[in-house]
Amino acid sequence: MYVGLIYNEVFACPMSIWGSGYDWENETIIAPPIFGVEPAWHHAANKISFFNSFKMKMSIIVGVLQMTFGIFLSLLNHLEYKNYLKVCFQFLPELGFFGSIFGYLVFLIFYKWSVPWVELGKPAPSLLTTLINMFMSPGAVALPENADMVLFEGQANVEAVLILVALVCVPLLLFPIPFIESARHEAAQKKKAAYKALHDDGAEEVVAHGEEEHEFSFGDVFVHQAIHTIEFVLGSISNTASYLRLWALSLAHSQLSELFWDDLLVMGALSPKDVGPDGTAVTGPATYIFCWIAVIMWIVISFMVLMVMENLSSFLHALRLQWVEFQGKFYSGDGIKFVAFDFKTIGTEAEL
Repeated sequence: MYVGLIYNEVFACPMSIWGSGYDWENETIIAPPIFGVEPAWHHAANKISFFNSFKMKMSIIVGVLQMTFGIFLSLLNHLEYKNYLKVCFQFLPELGFFGSIFGYLVFLIFYKWSVPWVELGKPAPSLLTTLINMFMSPGAVALPENADMVLFEGQANVEAVLILVALVCVPLLLFPIPFIESARHEAAQKKKAAYKALHDDGAEEVVAHGEEEHEFSFGDVFVHQAIHTIEFVLGSISNTASYLRLWALSLAHSQLSELFWDDLLVMGALSPKDVGPDGTAVTGPATYIFCWIAVIMWIVISFMVLMVMENLSSFLHALRLQWVEFQGKFYSGDGIKFVAFDFKTIGTEAEL
C-alpha cells in the first residue's frame, strides 16, 4: 500500500490520490504533488525510462543507507567490548572509504534531482559516467571539453579529496591493527619475563600455561585483517550492486501488473463485445459475460502471481540482502556460544 501511494497507482491503474500539478494544456508542471510521483508520468511517452531510472536510484539509496547503518552497528560492537583500536582503525576507515564513494553517489543522486536541467538548457550528466571518470580520469571534469559533465562548481576538487580519502582508508584498515596488536603482545611478553625474573619459584608453569591459552601469531592476525580489508573494499562495490535486485523486482512487478490490467480488464472487461446493426461494437449481454469472466480471471491471476509468487520472491531477495549485505557489515560471530539451561549440567563445570 505504501509503495502504491508513492507511485500513485493501484494494481497498475494510475491514480491521482494526492492531486496533480501538471498542466495538460500547456504541457508544463505548475507545482509538484503533495506526496509521491507526479501522476502525469504514467501517461508520458518516456514512462518506462523515467521509472526505470527512478527505481534504480532508489534501490541504490536504500542500499547505501542500510549498509551505512550496519557500519555504525559495528561501532556499537567495538564500544561494547571496549576495543577502541578497532574504533580508530576499522570503523573510521570503513566509514571513510564507503562514504567517500557511495555516500558521494547518493549525494549526486539527490543533487541531480534538485536541479532543473530543462530550465538550464543543458542535459543532465550521467551519474554512472561521473563515478567512473572520478577514478579512471581524475580531474577530467574540469577540462573545457567536458563542460557538459559538470554537476556543480568545484566538482573536480571535491572528487580529488574523496579519492584521496578512499585511498588512505585502505592501508589504515589493513596495517595498523596487526602491528599494534603485535607491539602489545611483545610488551606483555616483556612484563611476563620481568615477573618471571622476580618470582622464579612456581612461576614458570603459570606463565607457560598463560602462553598456551593466549598464543599470538602475527601472521594469523595479519592474514585475518587482510581478508577483512579485501572483503570490505570489494564487497562495498558488489553489495551496492546487489541492491539493484530491488530495482529489477520492482520493474518486473509493475510490468506484470500493467500486463494483467491492460489485457484482462481493459481489453477483456471494459471493451464492448456485441455488434450493433451498423456493425460497430456496442455493449450488450456478451459484454457483461466477458466482463465477469475477465474480472474473475484478473482477481485470481493477480492474487496468485502478484500477491503470492511475487511477494515470496521479494521476501527471499530482501532476506538475502538483510543477511549478507547488511549483517556482513557488523556481524562477526565472535560472541559467547549459547548453551541451553539444563539441570543435569548444574555443578559439572565447578567439579571440572
